[in-house]
Amino acid sequence: MKTALTLTLLSLMFSPSSFAKDFSKYTITYGSPSWNVSPTKIDSAFLVIRDRNSKKLMQVQLEETAPDSSEFKGHFQFSLTENKAVYPEVYIPPQGLRDQMDEFYPLIQNQRIVRKPIIIKRTKQDNVIDVYDTREQAERAWAAYQESQAAKATAKIPSTPATKEQADVLGDASKLAAKTDANKEEERIRMEQIERQKILSRINEQQKLGEAARLARSKEAHELAEEGMAAYDAKNYLLAEEKFHQSAEKDPANKEFYYKYGVSLYKNGKFNEALVTLQVAEVPDSLQTEKSYFMGLAYFRLDEFKRALDSFQKVQDSKDAVLGPSAAFYRGVIFFNQEKWKNAETAFEYVVDTSKDPKLDERADEYIEAIANAQKLAELRGKRWLLSGTAGLMYDSNVLLAPDLETFQGASQKEGDVRLVTVGDLTYQAVIKEDSTWKINGTANLTNSSKNDLAAADPWLYSLYAPYTHSFKTAKPSQLTINPGYESLFMAVNGDSTKRNILNSFVGEVSYLKANSKLWFSNYAFEYRMDDFSLSSSVGDNDLDANKFTLSTTQTALIGPRKKQALAGTFNVARNQAKGKDKVYNRFGAGVTYGAPAWKDSAWTSSLDYYFLDYAGSSTHRKDNNVTFATALAKPITDWFTWGLMGSFSNNVSTESSSYSYTRYTVMTTATFSTAF
Repeated sequence: MKTALTLTLLSLMFSPSSFAKDFSKYTITYGSPSWNVSPTKIDSAFLVIRDRNSKKLMQVQLEETAPDSSEFKGHFQFSLTENKAVYPEVYIPPQGLRDQMDEFYPLIQNQRIVRKPIIIKRTKQDNVIDVYDTREQAERAWAAYQESQAAKATAKIPSTPATKEQADVLGDASKLAAKTDANKEEERIRMEQIERQKILSRINEQQKLGEAARLARSKEAHELAEEGMAAYDAKNYLLAEEKFHQSAEKDPANKEFYYKYGVSLYKNGKFNEALVTLQVAEVPDSLQTEKSYFMGLAYFRLDEFKRALDSFQKVQDSKDAVLGPSAAFYRGVIFFNQEKWKNAETAFEYVVDTSKDPKLDERADEYIEAIANAQKLAELRGKRWLLSGTAGLMYDSNVLLAPDLETFQGASQKEGDVRLVTVGDLTYQAVIKEDSTWKINGTANLTNSSKNDLAAADPWLYSLYAPYTHSFKTAKPSQLTINPGYESLFMAVNGDSTKRNILNSFVGEVSYLKANSKLWFSNYAFEYRMDDFSLSSSVGDNDLDANKFTLSTTQTALIGPRKKQALAGTFNVARNQAKGKDKVYNRFGAGVTYGAPAWKDSAWTSSLDYYFLDYAGSSTHRKDNNVTFATALAKPITDWFTWGLMGSFSNNVSTESSSYSYTRYTVMTTATFSTAF
């Protein structure tokens, strides 16, 4: 018994040679409520130190660190005549022997008294001895101290990213946080030691009472606990905390009261106190998972994420149908904030697979989507150039001639054809920041009909844009985009198939996207175009040169049981202020689009659009009413290849001539290739 009980952590963690004569200065700390005589002044006490090698005994005076703190600290120094190692042992005399040290010393020398578990922390100035009541407390404190030292060895004070000597600002901040967390855990272990002593003292006092008095106090404790539970159910957590605290003091042997008290402390934001109380609380197996869950929450609120992860992992491993998915969700949030994308994704997928709470599933799905976006952004940040190409084969039942690029406003050729559509897109990401981006984008969009007589209806469009986007992180996040650009259109004219430049346009667009809520987004845009045509027919009343102004808005709502579907409504109005009065028009448009996930990770959209076109000042007073239905399916095959299938049907009714009244449908399949470098 003597060997087993008196074995301290010192013998496991240090060899005698670790403490030579040069390091004989010590600071010693111990927590003891019984030494705290007055709550208004700093009390003093003493304990006994023995050096195992020299057998030398000394009495060390300690003082309370603050009034009513119950934490005591003292200093001492061994003075040895020979260069021997120092191996300190700590003994605390029982209350009955504190005035009879002549009787206590022989008990120490004869190994009849149990020494306290200690850990020794070596510093440049002295050695710090922390004294504990149980081996378990000392082991946890030693583990926290080792964690702190490991973090301290590599942590540096974070500086700005511009400092060459300190590039990994986030990494160093994380290490400093780990060191701080370890120090907090050591403090809580000391608080727990003091609390356990208080409980033991109350139990001893209770045992001195008669049976009737003990039963009366137990009954009162249960009544207080019932009042506390009623207050807890009514969400009056301050009153619940008070009642559970009183019940725990009335019946200190009932550790379940401590559990309820600890949960109330958590609800009131007293996370450190909650952790200490929950650690002390002894609960049946049926509540062990719930206790770990609340401890995980408290660690989470204190930003002590390593300990939170450990607690939540215990809960997740329990397979509890309710708490397991919730714990996994918090693990996912922690990993997400640490940018450990794979771990976060695994945690959130566990939530989706096991949770029976639709709202929790929805939030987990949102995080999974955010992870995919974050991974994509991280990949893009490392690759400045984005290149994509699309090849599409289309059947067009009624090819339209629209030299001004308003495809659905063109004249019908009364002829269908198979057409090849090719698009090349190259983007340079000049600026990529968390809140802003600036890109330079060049695009070539070429359409080629298989029939030579339709070549005049095949546009080749080249464009260069430089969009700048800034995000505002407010309660309702928003995004402003300024997008200047230049477009150049080439088409065949004069009956041959040779393409030549017929239109150059300067374009400026400003758009504002706002998240009104998690389910509703609004986009507002203004576009200005200055079109300069070089067609010989663009003269007089038919002069196509124009300033065009367009206002538009799109309102998007996420719908469906898991908010994976989207419904968008659009409205736009445009004024084409051409030089030729026959080419001046107003255009009013509206539409609705529905989008949803489809077969095997593919995305499906369908839209119904209407516009009214009014050439009010023209000699023919042309007016068009157009209805178009379109649907599309996009299926990612690999990370770099996407297959698409789309179709549309249009009906246009015009007052001018049969050339502008038509029905038309298109069917097209596309292959899109993309890469980044």
